Amino acid sequence: MSDAYKPSDPPTYADLQIAKAEEAGDIARVEYWKHIKAKVDTAPPFGPQQRALLRSIFTAMPSRHTA
Repeated sequence: MSDAYKPSDPPTYADLQIAKAEEAGDIARVEYWKHIKAKVDTAPPFGPQQRALLRSIFTAMPSRHTA
C-alpha cells in the first residue's frame, strides 16, 4: 500500500506548494495544499461565462513582467 503523494504531470501550482512544504517538513501546509488541490480537482470545468469573467479579471490585472 503506497500513500506517497503523486503530483500531476505537468505539476500544478498546488503540487509545487506541496513539494515545497514537504521539503520544509511543514505537515500542516502539506495537508492544506492537498485539501485545496482536491477541491480544485473535483470542481466542474469552467463554462463560457466563467472563462470570460476570468479573462476580463486577468486582463485588468497589471502585469508583473513589464520593464
